[in-house]
Amino acid sequence: MKKIFTGFIFIISTTVFGALVHADSQIEIVTTEHLQNKANKDIANKSGAGIVIAYVTPQETTFVSAGETRLGNGLKPTENTIFEIASVTKALTGVALSQAVLDGKIDDQNLAQQYLKTLILPNAPIKVVDLATHSSGIPTIDIEYVTALKPEDQLDPWGKFNTVSLQIFLSKTKLEFESGSQFSYSNIGAGLVGHILSDVYDKSYEALMKDMVFEPLGMKDTGITLAEDQKLRVAQGYFNDGKTLQPIGLWGFGDVPSAGAVRSTAKDMATLSKAFVDNTQPLSKAFQNATQLKNKNLAEKLGYFWILDSTMPVVWHNGGTYGMESFFAIHTTKKSAIIIFANTFSLSGTPLTKTGMDLMMDIDKSN
Repeated sequence: MKKIFTGFIFIISTTVFGALVHADSQIEIVTTEHLQNKANKDIANKSGAGIVIAYVTPQETTFVSAGETRLGNGLKPTENTIFEIASVTKALTGVALSQAVLDGKIDDQNLAQQYLKTLILPNAPIKVVDLATHSSGIPTIDIEYVTALKPEDQLDPWGKFNTVSLQIFLSKTKLEFESGSQFSYSNIGAGLVGHILSDVYDKSYEALMKDMVFEPLGMKDTGITLAEDQKLRVAQGYFNDGKTLQPIGLWGFGDVPSAGAVRSTAKDMATLSKAFVDNTQPLSKAFQNATQLKNKNLAEKLGYFWILDSTMPVVWHNGGTYGMESFFAIHTTKKSAIIIFANTFSLSGTPLTKTGMDLMMDIDKSN
C-alpha cells in the first residue's frame, strides 16, 4: 500500500489540471436521460460500485444515480447518500478563507506565520495567498512519515498525522521553490490554511466550517464527525486494483482536516452551489471572491483553491481517497453546477473528472 499511496499523491498532484483539455467534440443537451447515461457508463467503465450526479440550474436540481452504495445490497445511491468529498474540502476551505478576508480577519497578502499561534513555518516569506493557491513551495506530504507507516495504517495514511507530525515536517522542510513563484499541489499547504482559520477564530476547523459555511447554508449532512443516523447512509468505499474491488474505510485527516476530511451529500453540495448562482444566498460574496484569480504569476489559474478553467467560465475542484472520488464544478455564466460522487477509486486515472468536465462542456455549448 505504500506504493499505492505514493502513486495516489502523484496522480492528484499532476492530473488535477489534466481535465482542462477537453477532447469531446460531440455536444449533447443535458437532460435527465443524458445524465443517467453518463452515470451508467461511468459505472460500467470503472467496474465500480455506485455513482450519483447532481445537475443544478437556476430553475431546478436533478439527481440521477447508478450502481450500489455497497456491492450486493441492491441499494442505489441517492442525493442523501453520504460520501467523502476528499479534496473538494479544499474548495470549501477556500470559501471560509474568503469570508475571513471579507470580514477583515485575514489579509491574504500577509505572511501566514503571523496568524499561526503554535505552528512554526519554514523560514521563508510564505503568504496566506501562497498556501491557498498551491504556490507556497511546501511539499504535498512528508514522504519520510508515509514510508514509516505501519501496515495497519497504510489504508488511512493521513489518519495519525497529528500536529506534532506536522511541526516535525515543517521544521525539516526546505521549500521546493520561492513562495508565490510557481504551482505545486500541496495537501499540507491546504492543511495549514485550516490551522490559520482555526487560530484566527479560536475554533476547531470542524466547528468553524459548521458555523461559517454549513449551518448558514442549511447543509445538515455535511461535516467531519457523523451522527449515528448519518453513518447508516455512508456509502462503502472501494479501491479498484484492476482486478477486484477492495472495501476501504473512511479516511481520517489527522490534524490537517482542511486538506480533505469533509463528508457530504449530493443534495447538500447542490445547496452549496446555489450560494454562488444566487446572490441573495448566504456566503454569495465569499463564494464570488474565492473563485477570483489570486496569483497572476502562475501558469495555473486558481482562486482560493478553486481551479479556474482556461477554456470556459467554469470553476471546479475534484478529489479522491482510496475508496471514493468527487467532482464539483460551477458554470459561472450559465449559473449551473455539476456534482458527482462515486464510491470507487482507481489509480488508473480520474474518470469521474472527465465525466464532469464533459458535462460542463455540454452546459457551456447549450443555448
